[in-house]
Amino acid sequence: MQEAVELFREQETVDDLGIGSIRDAFSNLLFPGTSVLHTRARYLLFIPWIYRRLERAGVPSHDVAARARNEEMRLISALVTGGEKRGVIGERARSQLKLLPSTAYWSALSVLGLRLFQGTQDQYHRSFDAHRTLIRDAPRVREDEDPVVRLYLTWHPALDALADEAKDFLNETSFALTNDEGSFVRELVLQHAAGSYLAFLCTSQSRSSVRYAWLHTRRADLPRDIARQLDLAQSISALMRGASIFYNLLLAERREMGDLVDELRAELEKWERDLHSEVVSFEWDEFWSVAWSGNPRITDPTRTFVEAWVASARALGSGVADDDAVRKLIQRRERQTKRSQARLMNPRRLETWTGPVGMGRHDYRWPVVQDIVNDVVASTRR
Repeated sequence: MQEAVELFREQETVDDLGIGSIRDAFSNLLFPGTSVLHTRARYLLFIPWIYRRLERAGVPSHDVAARARNEEMRLISALVTGGEKRGVIGERARSQLKLLPSTAYWSALSVLGLRLFQGTQDQYHRSFDAHRTLIRDAPRVREDEDPVVRLYLTWHPALDALADEAKDFLNETSFALTNDEGSFVRELVLQHAAGSYLAFLCTSQSRSSVRYAWLHTRRADLPRDIARQLDLAQSISALMRGASIFYNLLLAERREMGDLVDELRAELEKWERDLHSEVVSFEWDEFWSVAWSGNPRITDPTRTFVEAWVASARALGSGVADDDAVRKLIQRRERQTKRSQARLMNPRRLETWTGPVGMGRHDYRWPVVQDIVNDVVASTRR
């Protein structure tokens, strides 16, 4: 729920027409385990290191949440002291921070094989006492050996050795991964996100600074399956941006914002002219098969709307803005997704609309992924 709230704070992710499930499908396929809440790769290590410190310290279950929060507050200061200015979660909020890095990365830690405990963060906190008992009572082979407790591990066993090399990370640190850390993260990605664009990029040895994932210089080297996923992702991103522009155009017309209407019509015409260079040929059966493999929750109404919009856009070109059937299609879809809060149907909601929202293209978490991949690539090229 917290992640959903954060998503809707970003203009490009406002989902008035209910197509976020398709965005999520391709995000999951291309970049497993990632989230728009992530910033840098080294958080994948910082969080387990913090929790392993608490486990070794014997912190009781009822104190874990507070102690972990305190350590994450220390991490903010340590990163700032280390000179980091971009990507520090909570740098401004500090003690008022509500969404901790550990919460933002909790799912990724499991997907990528760092977190072995299968449960929620709260369940993990409550498990500390029982886990300590399991460790204490586990059988030993010899008195000088560690308990035989591999089945009870909560975190990847290699994390402790890496932590030994970063003992002062809560006093002063940075996002720069060491060579060993970068190699470790890369190997986990290759193992747990095998066959994904994320895995390909982590082994590409190529840092990038491009606006969209399909602009990467190594795109031509992609394996066929990944290349096709990326083609379909780019195509639907381009096609559905037109629906968002059109939706805002309808709102501007209802509000009688003449200048804005003209701007949005011009934007819609530009969108139509640019389509041919971004949209590949595909059949819907193939498209939905790929999309559902990334997110089986895409509904039939969403599928029907997307197919209808794309058919109209392709058939009408720049004339789509004046087609009554398409106008009704957009209006029905907003009512379907927002019900009584639909602005095109609710005058009070319409009054609160002050300008275009949600017109950014779906980028499938690329800004986040690019930073994480660059962190890994930079460390393994040293």
